[in-house]
Amino acid sequence: MSTPTPPSNVNVEVSIKKEKQLVEKMKNKLKNKFTLDSIKPGRINVIVLPNNIVEVSKVAKSICFDQVSSVAGTDFPSDNEFEVVYHVACVSNSRYRNIIIEISTRIKKSETAKPVINSLYNVWRSCDWHEKETHEMLGIVFKGNPELRRVLLPEDWNDIPPLRKDYILPGR
Repeated sequence: MSTPTPPSNVNVEVSIKKEKQLVEKMKNKLKNKFTLDSIKPGRINVIVLPNNIVEVSKVAKSICFDQVSSVAGTDFPSDNEFEVVYHVACVSNSRYRNIIIEISTRIKKSETAKPVINSLYNVWRSCDWHEKETHEMLGIVFKGNPELRRVLLPEDWNDIPPLRKDYILPGR
C-alpha cells in the first residue's frame, strides 16, 4: 500500500479559488470598507470598523452569506476593547455551502457608558439570539436589536456580565 502524498501548493491554491472570488466581489462593491485578515479553505476572515459593519454585512448577504451561525464576543482589557465576531454561512447556494465568513470588529470600552454596536438583526434575523447572549454575557448593547433580554442568567442577576475579564466569581 502506498502512502498518500500531501496536497501540493497548487491544490491548496485551487481549494481557495471560490473564497477569493467571493472576496473580490465584496471588494468591488465595498472598496476600502473592510480589511481581509486571512483566507483559508472554507474560511474568510474580514475586519471592519464598527461604523461599517452593517454595510459590509449587507454586501456579504447579497453575494451569498445568508445564515448567522454564531456571534462571539471577547474582552480585551489590555486594549480597553471588546471584539465582536459574526460567523456567517452560505446555506442557500450549494456552490458556497462549505464557506464561512467571519466578520469582526472592535469597540472601545467606556468607564461611564455601555459599549454599543449596531445590531445586524435587520440584515440577518438569525443573529437575534446570538446578540442577546453576547449582550447578556459581556454587556455589549446591540443597537437596533428589538429585544435585548436576558436568556441565560437568572432574572435577579445583579453583577457585571460574567464573561468580562474583571468579573470575579463569588467567594474568591
